[in-house]
Amino acid sequence: MEIKKQLNYNLEALRGFAAMSVFIYHLIINPEFNLGYEFRDGFFPYAPPGHFMVMVFFMLSGYVIGLTNKENASFSVGQYTKKRLVRLYPIYLASIAITVFLFRENSSVIMGNVFFVQNLFCDNLLYNKALWSLNHEMVYYILAIPLLFFRWRSEWILCFCMFLLAVSLFFYPFPIFVEAYLVGFSFWLCGFLISKQKVDWEASPNQLLSVLVLLLGCDYLNLMSVLLCKIPMQHGSGAYLQGLVSVGDFGLLPACLYAICTFTGAFQKMTKYLFYIVYASSLFHLAYLLQSGSFFKTQVFILPAFFMLFSLVVYYWKSLPFKIDKLAWLGSISFAMYVIHYPILYAFEKIPFWGGNLIGFVVRLAVIVPLVILLSRLLEEKLQPWVRSKLY
Repeated sequence: MEIKKQLNYNLEALRGFAAMSVFIYHLIINPEFNLGYEFRDGFFPYAPPGHFMVMVFFMLSGYVIGLTNKENASFSVGQYTKKRLVRLYPIYLASIAITVFLFRENSSVIMGNVFFVQNLFCDNLLYNKALWSLNHEMVYYILAIPLLFFRWRSEWILCFCMFLLAVSLFFYPFPIFVEAYLVGFSFWLCGFLISKQKVDWEASPNQLLSVLVLLLGCDYLNLMSVLLCKIPMQHGSGAYLQGLVSVGDFGLLPACLYAICTFTGAFQKMTKYLFYIVYASSLFHLAYLLQSGSFFKTQVFILPAFFMLFSLVVYYWKSLPFKIDKLAWLGSISFAMYVIHYPILYAFEKIPFWGGNLIGFVVRLAVIVPLVILLSRLLEEKLQPWVRSKLY
């Protein structure tokens, strides 16, 4: 029971950290939040790796579905569908309602988002762009039904996805949305596969903190991502999903696997190899940038390099006073935070004062973060339980 309790704390902490990173990323890259002020121009050209954190979400999603659907238990399609919809739909609809209340949106786009067909048949909501990933989540949940019902081996399904990607990228390009779903589902399947493994070790607090710091830097310093972009590949065309998820994201797969395995205590031996792979990829990339002089031509790599090196220090700092439990509460509101922060961000554009400079950014940050957390808690702790009580 103690191991299970700690595992829940770990997963909630990782989920909360990822959601907050996406939130801060969007605050920094959207100058509308601060009346046109470009934070990265006036400070460091850095923002937390928001897209990478979404890939972490995909893998976490697969892990949770695998964990809550045991191999030796009967599987009910109806119960599975109901649980997923009860968990997601009330807060998801509330986020759409908040967006439509604050801003005018196209009615067909609204309905498309209500039924999770954004990316496929319509655009995302203009003022809630983060909802693109919810379409991915629903597709993966649907693809998981035969996997769970027929007890298919997830490793074979993963190999099949890799085969289809190879066909698409080197022989016959599929539409871009197919490539995106195959890549994202591969991350999801990795999480599902990890959930079926026995918990055979427990990371120390300093190792857990080391992973969180590492996640802030390894997206910028990643030799594997650079090499993947140099491989000649064919990509199909697509109207909506272009650029959101691509095969280049596989460069981040080792770091994603390393994070999930460390936080769940699975694959101890493999986790050690992933540790060396992730840091070697980052350090070789850093060495190349230093040798070529590119590192000094832009400031964009300064903070990522600091995060990577500091994460190594933290990893070996065994007496570091850190408790992962302190972050677990953030994970309990992470879904609501993810789906409602974008329209609140754009609403700050309507505030004409305290903006346009660094001080204004700090003041607005001090207001929006607690506001989004408060709204998220209301949705997660009041709305969602109320809906659940009516349906169960």
